[in-house]
Parts: sequence; structure tokens; C-alpha cells
Amino acid sequence: MKWRHIKIIWFKELLDTFRDKRTLYTMILAPIIIMPLMMVGGPLLMTRQEKVAEEKPSPIAVIGAENAPIFMKTLQEAGTLQIVDSQDPESDLKEGLISLAVIFPQDFEQIIAAEGNPADITILFEARQQTSTVSLQKFRNILQSYTASEVAGRLTRRGIDTALLNPVSVSEKNVANDQEMGGMILAAIIPFMLGIWAVSGGMYTAIDTVAGEKERNTMEGLLVCPPSRWSVAIGKFLAVFIIAAITVTLAIVAIILAYQLMLPALLGDELQIDLSLSLGSGLMLVLISALMVTMISAIEIAISAFGRSFKEAQNYITILTFAVMLPGMLFVFMPDLKLSGAGLLIPVFNLFAATRDILMGQQEILNIAVALGSSLAYAILAIVFSVRVFKSEKILFRG
Repeated sequence: MKWRHIKIIWFKELLDTFRDKRTLYTMILAPIIIMPLMMVGGPLLMTRQEKVAEEKPSPIAVIGAENAPIFMKTLQEAGTLQIVDSQDPESDLKEGLISLAVIFPQDFEQIIAAEGNPADITILFEARQQTSTVSLQKFRNILQSYTASEVAGRLTRRGIDTALLNPVSVSEKNVANDQEMGGMILAAIIPFMLGIWAVSGGMYTAIDTVAGEKERNTMEGLLVCPPSRWSVAIGKFLAVFIIAAITVTLAIVAIILAYQLMLPALLGDELQIDLSLSLGSGLMLVLISALMVTMISAIEIAISAFGRSFKEAQNYITILTFAVMLPGMLFVFMPDLKLSGAGLLIPVFNLFAATRDILMGQQEILNIAVALGSSLAYAILAIVFSVRVFKSEKILFRG
């Protein structure tokens, strides 16, 4: 194995990759434009739509308004709901002509005045429409205000202090600082992004450099050249590693910048969150990314060697993509999941757990060391395995 041979193969594969238009998508377009728009733009658009719906008076129909004159006065003074006529409330709700329908019984006011059993109100809404659910919340707020006012009046008429209704005064304080809150947000998304782009970033390079060469009938000519099988395998591995590492870096930087720019619009100015990383956390994230990319790149080279064509190898690596996605999604939906003991030895899972703990500032040195140490061993084994595949003509040229 000679470094000169490795470098020639490495740079040749890199050059071929950068000439391929698919590289523009997998390395630049998808990680730094499409994914941030999907993950941040979607929630931002939904938040804006909800804000517009909250600020704009929503049309509602009130049946039996004459039975609740006091409540109707409270409803009109709120100014958040606009009363319109409706002959068929259910049909109008489904067609979006109204966002809510409220039905008051004929004896509503009498029941309230009697101060006995509670009066009934029927509310019709369309759960599939955002404007309807927003209107429902607006009406609940108005009803809560009316109910509190009515209860206070009843107690006053009985000479009872309304303070008796609030025996406890609660003061809430979040002990997590701005950076820890930012770490929580990053911990929910970066492990998933790391896994996805570690696979997707170098996928086309890995397939093209091995299965593509086999399909073009150029692999045989390469293997009879002076470079050893070790040199060929390591050169191709380094090309895949570089492409995947660039993609992962761009993806993580892009998503952090997207959140920094758009979080104030999502959460409001009153909630301050710091998404910056400390030097130590940043270096650990680089180390974890390097181990993940090394392991995945070597596995992709080996998997591609089993493929008889570009399409077949692509199908195999798609399975690998899902295998990495699943643990990433697990940590998204189970943020309190902790790995300990033998769990720290599970490939990919342990790196996701280490990333999450580091970003949230909850890392334990021993656990991180076990996760990183085992992942380093897996990365080395993956490289050795990919080289052994290249040395096996039975696998490399299977019919």
C-alpha cells in the first residue's frame, strides 16, 4: 500500500464526483436549502397562519343569541369573533363559511340567574380546519372570562371574598439558561441530521466508484494496475469520506443558522434561546461526526461492492439509510431516552446518544468515552471489512 497510489485514486474519484450534477444536489442544494426550508420553513408558515387567524376576527354563528344577552355583550366586547347568520351551521362549517357555531338553550339566562345547575352550551367546530380550532380557543377564553366574572358576582352577593378562589399563588422559574434551552432544540434535530447526511452525502460517490465502475467494466482494468487492493479501497473510501464530511458539515451549519434566524419568529421575542455551541461541544460534535462518517462511508463502499449494477447497489444502501434513520427518529420522539451499560456499545445509537447528551450539557465522561471508543473500533472494523471485500474477487465480481 503506497500513499502515492492512494492519493491518485482519491483525487480521481473526487474529481469525478464533483463533475457529477447529482453532487450539486446531495452536497449543496438539499442540505443547505431544501432541508432547512422543510424543517424550519414549514413550522414558520404554520405559526404565521395561526397568528393571522388569531388576530383576524373569526366568523361564527350563534343560535339562540337572544337567550344569552349578557354573554353576547361579553362576546362582542372581546372583538375576536365576528357574529354572522347561518341557516345550516354544520354545512357552513364544513364549507368554511363559518369557523364556529354556538347554540344556547332557551332557558340559558334563567339557569344562570338561578345559580343552581350549570347551563348547557353546545359548540360545533371543524377540527380539520385551523381557523375553526383557533376560533374554538378564542371562544373558550371568552367563556372562561364570563364564567370567572359570574362566579365573582355570586360570591360578592353572598359577602364572600373572591380571593378564596385562589388559595395558591404560583411563581414559575425555568432553571435552564438560554444556552441549555438552545441545546435542547439542537439535540432534537442534529443527531437525526447527522445520521441522514452521513449516509446520503457519500452515497452516490460510493455507488459510482464501485458498482458504477463494475457496470462500466472499468473495475478490472483498475485492479490490474500497480496500486494494491488496499490502495484502491482506501483511495475510494477517502473520496466517499470527504464528500460525506462536507455534506454533513454544510447540513449541520445550515440548520443551526436557519434556527438562529427563524426561531424568534417561531417562539416570539419573549422567549430567549441561545443556539451557539461552546468550543468543547463543537469539538466533540466534530469528533462524533468524523466517527459516524468514517463508519458509514466504509460500510457504503463494502455494500456497493456487492451490487452488480448502480441500481442494485442503490437499493442496498437505501436499506442502510432506513437503518440509520430509525434510531435518529427514536431520539427525536423519545428525548429522555438514556443509554447505559451495553446500550453504549450499540453502533450509531451510541453516537446519537452522545451527541444528544453533549448538546444538552448532560454528558457523563465515562459514557461518552465508551460510546466514542466503541465507535472508533467499529469505524476501524468497517474500513478493514471494506478492504477485505475488495480483496475478494468472488464478492467483487459475483455474477
